[in-house]
Order: sequence, then structure tokens, then C-alpha cells
Amino acid sequence: MEAKKIGVIILVLLAFGAAFYFFVDLSNEEKLEDDEKEIIEETMKDKFQKNLLSSNEVYIVMDTRNAPNSTISDGILQCGVDLAGSQGLFEKNITILGLNAEECFGIKNESVSIDECLLLIDGKMQIYITSENRTEYFEKRLVVSINEQYAYKACDINFKEN
Repeated sequence: MEAKKIGVIILVLLAFGAAFYFFVDLSNEEKLEDDEKEIIEETMKDKFQKNLLSSNEVYIVMDTRNAPNSTISDGILQCGVDLAGSQGLFEKNITILGLNAEECFGIKNESVSIDECLLLIDGKMQIYITSENRTEYFEKRLVVSINEQYAYKACDINFKEN
């Protein structure tokens, strides 16, 4: 009987030990994933910055298609204007495009279909302003998310070559 109790206690301790190891290992794994995500974001930010600095042409795309209200639409448009005046974009050939529910404006003072517009800027340096809840760097694209709290002149590119 005594050996049975000891066996049960050992099994319970092993179960607790395994559970502890599993949860500690998971939290460390999640921390590593968060660290890796931060490193990837910093790397993409650095690549975007390098590509932007070396590029002569930049597209500022103001996408109001998914904006839930006029306050956010106005913020998206104001952000585009603010970016166009940024010191970091000084001496760049800037093309400002606006996307609404039906079409794209700003290409040679004409409106074109959204598909044509997106095809035109594919693979080119762009700052894409949207109401989607994300701000994200890619090698040749920065996605900027605008919400109802947008403040005048909050959108700015100010990094320069060293």
C-alpha cells in the first residue's frame, strides 16, 4: 500500500513538472516569436528607409474606400497632404493618388479604375494611407493607418541619409 502511495505521488509530481515545463516553454516560445517579429519589423523598416532614400519617385496613396466615416476619410486625405510636405520627401518626384469606392484620381489629372491604379504602383515606392487597423513596413511600401484621432501634421517622413 505504501509503495502505491509513493507511486501516485511520483506520478502527480511528474505531471506537475511536465505541465510546468510545458507552460514555461510556451511562454518562452511566445517571447521568442514576439522578439522575432520585432526584429523582422525593424529589418523591414530599415529596408523601406534605405529604398525610400535611394528612390527618386514616391507614390502617396490615400485610400478612403474602407473609411467608416468622413472624419477618418478627412484624416487620410490630410495625412497624404502632410506627407507630401515632409522634409524626408524633399526633392522626390511625388505622385499623390486618391482611391474612393469607384475610381482612382491623380494619374495625369485623370481618373482610372482602381485595378489600373494599383497595377501602376505595384512594386514602386509607396506610402499607402488607409483606415485599416495596421501600420506596417514592406521593402517598398509603408502602410499607414489613420483613425478618428488624427492630428494635423502627424504624418511625416523625416529620416535622411547619414
